[in-house]
Amino acid sequence: MNSLDDGERRRYPRVPTTRDCWIAHDNVTVQCPVEDVSEGGLRLRSPVNLETGTPVDVILDLGGSHGCLWAAGRVAWTEEDPEAPEHGPSHATGVELTHLRHGATSLLGFLLVSCGLG
Repeated sequence: MNSLDDGERRRYPRVPTTRDCWIAHDNVTVQCPVEDVSEGGLRLRSPVNLETGTPVDVILDLGGSHGCLWAAGRVAWTEEDPEAPEHGPSHATGVELTHLRHGATSLLGFLLVSCGLG
């Protein structure tokens, strides 16, 4: 597997964030801290290991009065983080967003315009 720093995998520039999201799959929903967002998706820390290709629903907390963004996606990659806190989310996970709800055309564009994330 490629390292997380492998720039060749990245199709879009990333914007760091400290937002939370919820990932739902097979009637299980987990809260995950988001590390960065891009035009195509997001990188998060998951307490569970999701296999590459797994379809997921994403609910991203936009903060304040902005509410949440709902999207459909799939797990693009995942890596165990040996330096994660003992009781914290230990799986670095990339989620490619395949469908944004509420008429948004890109996650990064939506976040930058809607709530000044950046």
